[in-house]
Amino acid sequence: AIREAGYRQHGLTPPSAACSGGDMPALAACWVSTGDPKPAQRLLTALRQFAPAISSAASGDQSGVCWEAALAYDLLHRYPGLTIEDRQRIEISLESVLRNTLEQLDDDSPSLWHGRSTLAADAWLCAIALDPTDAARERLIARAQGHFLQTIKALELTEGWPEGYNYWINSRAFLIALAGSAYLNGLDRPLQAERVRRVLRRVGYWTLYATRPDHRIEALGDEGPRVDLKDETRRVIDLIAQATRDPVLAAYSAALGQLHGAESYYRDYRWGFRLFNDPSLAPVPGTDIAGLFSGLPSAELFGRNALNLAYIHSDWTPDATFISFRAGDTFTHHGHYDAGHFSLFKGTPL
Repeated sequence: AIREAGYRQHGLTPPSAACSGGDMPALAACWVSTGDPKPAQRLLTALRQFAPAISSAASGDQSGVCWEAALAYDLLHRYPGLTIEDRQRIEISLESVLRNTLEQLDDDSPSLWHGRSTLAADAWLCAIALDPTDAARERLIARAQGHFLQTIKALELTEGWPEGYNYWINSRAFLIALAGSAYLNGLDRPLQAERVRRVLRRVGYWTLYATRPDHRIEALGDEGPRVDLKDETRRVIDLIAQATRDPVLAAYSAALGQLHGAESYYRDYRWGFRLFNDPSLAPVPGTDIAGLFSGLPSAELFGRNALNLAYIHSDWTPDATFISFRAGDTFTHHGHYDAGHFSLFKGTPL
């Protein structure tokens, strides 16, 4: 209710799709947005039956098999129909998935920049939803946290995704940002809180600074279509802005909304808008994109002494001159051997 009032206060119109989906996160978002017990009961039925097919694959583009159930279960906690027996049954299923995921993570075959990061984020999201009822479960949760903090350590080194933006935003970004939010909000004393916030903020700023004046991400590594900033980017930026309370990233989210409207959130993900987009961070209505970023430094370096990605903006208008410079290590087979290369953009790539 507070969020809805905040949207009205700022003259914002959130997507009217909070109750349009039938998957577990959509049902959970509908329940917390409306208080309607019908989606909550449908969700409870789905969680009672939760037993995903657990893949034995240990690398590749895992999308995560646990996060949807874990997020839905977390958001359903205050539903009066959720019994102690339900909690025990659901948590046994979550723990089963977590054990399998940790077995994969404890093996050395998942690639750090390709599959391991997704598995680690999914494991942590699974673990944080569990009640640490005994020492054995506490050890599982600790193992999952350790793997997730290794992903944070890797991102500290690069402050960007060496495979390229498409690999980041399509398969990594949402789960890592959601797992970071779970770390900050799900522990009584998150000892690495400032570290996690700093990493999330820097990755968010990497996205902002890598955005060219034509509102596309400057290519890095093996790229694909999501450099157009539609569908996937805004919900990740919203999550990071919410976790860090960063007004610049909130302004970047608003800019993506100006550019792509409803398509700034993929239609199947619009259930998440009210969960991730915090209206209290919204910039002053009517400010153009150049105005939103007018106070930012014109240049930034990401992954100092490691990935070494530099971006330079003459200003933030569509006519700006934009330079990127790549001067670091490759890190991954989807990265390119292009240390020393630079690119110049002025109206078009030159």
